Amino acid sequence: MIRQTLIAAALAAAGFAHAGDLKLSVYNADGNSFNVSSVLVTGDKDAVLIDTGFTRADAYRIAAKVLDSGKNLKTIYVSQADPDYYFGASVLKQIFPKAELVAAPEVLAHIKGNVKGKVAFWGPKMGANAPQANRCCRPR
Repeated sequence: MIRQTLIAAALAAAGFAHAGDLKLSVYNADGNSFNVSSVLVTGDKDAVLIDTGFTRADAYRIAAKVLDSGKNLKTIYVSQADPDYYFGASVLKQIFPKAELVAAPEVLAHIKGNVKGKVAFWGPKMGANAPQANRCCRPR
Protein backbone atom coordinates (compact mmCIF):
# COMPACT_ATOMS: atom_id res chain seq x y z
CA MET A 1 0.00 0.00 0.00
CA ILE A 2 2.72 2.49 0.93
CA ARG A 3 4.72 1.42 -2.11
CA GLN A 4 1.71 2.05 -4.37
CA THR A 5 1.18 5.48 -2.86
CA LEU A 6 4.83 6.45 -3.32
CA ILE A 7 4.79 5.25 -6.92
CA ALA A 8 1.59 7.18 -7.53
CA ALA A 9 3.15 10.27 -5.96
CA ALA A 10 6.18 10.01 -8.20
CA LEU A 11 4.07 9.56 -11.32
CA ALA A 12 1.63 12.31 -10.44
CA ALA A 13 4.43 14.72 -9.64
CA ALA A 14 6.34 13.99 -12.84
CA GLY A 15 4.32 16.64 -14.65
CA PHE A 16 5.88 19.42 -12.64
CA ALA A 17 9.11 17.80 -11.45
CA HIS A 18 11.14 20.16 -13.61
CA ALA A 19 9.98 23.05 -11.44
CA GLY A 20 12.47 22.26 -8.68
CA ASP A 21 12.59 20.18 -5.55
CA LEU A 22 9.47 18.28 -4.60
CA LYS A 23 8.20 18.06 -1.04
CA LEU A 24 5.86 15.50 0.47
CA SER A 25 3.41 16.34 3.22
CA VAL A 26 1.51 13.39 4.66
CA TYR A 27 -1.87 13.47 6.37
CA ASN A 28 -2.37 10.35 8.49
CA ALA A 29 -6.00 9.66 9.31
CA ASP A 30 -6.91 8.03 12.61
CA GLY A 31 -8.27 4.53 13.16
CA ASN A 32 -11.85 5.66 12.54
CA SER A 33 -10.73 6.39 8.98
CA PHE A 34 -8.73 3.17 8.71
CA ASN A 35 -5.38 4.94 9.20
CA VAL A 36 -5.25 5.81 5.50
CA SER A 37 -2.68 8.41 4.48
CA SER A 38 -3.06 11.17 1.92
CA VAL A 39 0.03 12.72 0.38
CA LEU A 40 0.43 16.28 -0.84
CA VAL A 41 3.28 16.58 -3.34
CA THR A 42 4.39 20.18 -3.87
CA GLY A 43 6.75 21.84 -6.27
CA ASP A 44 7.63 25.51 -6.62
CA LYS A 45 4.10 26.64 -7.50
CA ASP A 46 1.83 23.64 -7.91
CA ALA A 47 0.65 20.62 -5.96
CA VAL A 48 -0.76 17.15 -6.52
CA LEU A 49 -2.84 15.40 -3.87
CA ILE A 50 -2.91 11.63 -3.64
CA ASP A 51 -6.11 10.36 -2.02
CA THR A 52 -8.87 12.39 -0.40
CA GLY A 53 -9.56 10.84 2.98
CA PHE A 54 -12.57 8.91 4.23
CA THR A 55 -14.63 11.45 6.17
CA ARG A 56 -15.62 15.01 5.41
CA ALA A 57 -13.52 16.03 8.42
CA ASP A 58 -10.49 14.25 6.91
CA ALA A 59 -11.05 16.09 3.63
CA TYR A 60 -11.22 19.46 5.40
CA ARG A 61 -7.97 18.69 7.25
CA ILE A 62 -6.35 17.73 3.96
CA ALA A 63 -7.69 20.94 2.36
CA ALA A 64 -6.09 22.92 5.18
CA LYS A 65 -2.73 21.31 4.35
CA VAL A 66 -3.15 22.35 0.72
CA LEU A 67 -4.15 25.90 1.65
CA ASP A 68 -1.31 26.18 4.16
CA SER A 69 1.15 25.11 1.46
CA GLY A 70 0.27 28.17 -0.61
CA LYS A 71 0.46 26.02 -3.74
CA ASN A 72 -1.96 25.70 -6.63
CA LEU A 73 -3.66 22.29 -6.44
CA LYS A 74 -3.59 21.00 -10.01
CA THR A 75 -4.56 17.35 -9.59
CA ILE A 76 -6.29 15.10 -7.09
CA TYR A 77 -5.33 11.50 -7.78
CA VAL A 78 -7.38 8.66 -6.27
CA SER A 79 -5.10 5.64 -6.00
CA GLN A 80 -7.55 2.98 -4.76
CA ALA A 81 -11.21 2.09 -5.15
CA ASP A 82 -11.98 1.81 -1.44
CA PRO A 83 -14.06 4.67 0.02
CA ASP A 84 -11.38 5.64 2.53
CA TYR A 85 -9.38 6.84 -0.49
CA TYR A 86 -12.12 8.76 -2.34
CA PHE A 87 -15.03 9.72 -0.05
CA GLY A 88 -13.43 13.13 0.59
CA ALA A 89 -13.39 14.00 -3.12
CA SER A 90 -16.60 16.05 -3.12
CA VAL A 91 -15.36 18.31 -0.29
CA LEU A 92 -12.02 18.84 -2.01
CA LYS A 93 -13.63 19.60 -5.38
CA GLN A 94 -15.86 22.20 -3.71
CA ILE A 95 -12.81 23.90 -2.22
CA PHE A 96 -10.54 23.41 -5.25
CA PRO A 97 -12.90 23.38 -8.26
CA LYS A 98 -10.09 23.82 -10.81
CA ALA A 99 -8.19 20.75 -9.61
CA GLU A 100 -8.51 17.79 -11.94
CA LEU A 101 -9.88 14.70 -10.15
CA VAL A 102 -8.42 11.56 -11.72
CA ALA A 103 -7.98 7.83 -11.19
CA ALA A 104 -6.68 4.89 -13.19
CA PRO A 105 -9.39 3.41 -15.46
CA GLU A 106 -9.58 0.22 -13.39
CA VAL A 107 -9.96 2.16 -10.16
CA LEU A 108 -12.61 4.39 -11.70
CA ALA A 109 -14.59 1.43 -13.02
CA HIS A 110 -14.54 -0.23 -9.60
CA ILE A 111 -15.63 2.99 -7.87
CA LYS A 112 -18.47 3.58 -10.32
CA GLY A 113 -19.67 0.02 -9.89
CA ASN A 114 -19.70 0.17 -6.10
CA VAL A 115 -20.12 3.77 -4.94
CA LYS A 116 -23.88 3.63 -4.37
CA GLY A 117 -23.56 0.55 -2.20
CA LYS A 118 -20.61 2.03 -0.31
CA VAL A 119 -22.52 5.25 0.44
CA ALA A 120 -25.62 3.25 1.43
CA PHE A 121 -23.53 1.16 3.84
CA TRP A 122 -21.26 3.84 5.28
CA GLY A 123 -23.53 6.89 5.14
CA PRO A 124 -25.71 5.96 8.15
CA LYS A 125 -22.63 4.97 10.17
CA MET A 126 -20.83 8.23 9.37
CA GLY A 127 -23.74 10.63 9.81
CA ALA A 128 -22.77 14.23 9.03
CA ASN A 129 -19.24 13.05 8.22
CA ALA A 130 -20.47 11.04 5.20
CA PRO A 131 -19.90 12.39 1.68
CA GLN A 132 -22.60 14.83 0.56
CA ALA A 133 -21.99 14.19 -3.14
CA ASN A 134 -20.23 11.51 -5.12
CA ARG A 135 -17.58 13.03 -7.35
CA CYS A 136 -15.09 10.65 -8.70
CA CYS A 137 -13.21 10.81 -11.13
CA ARG A 138 -11.82 10.93 -14.68
CA PRO A 139 -9.73 8.09 -16.04
CA ARG A 140 -6.04 8.84 -16.09
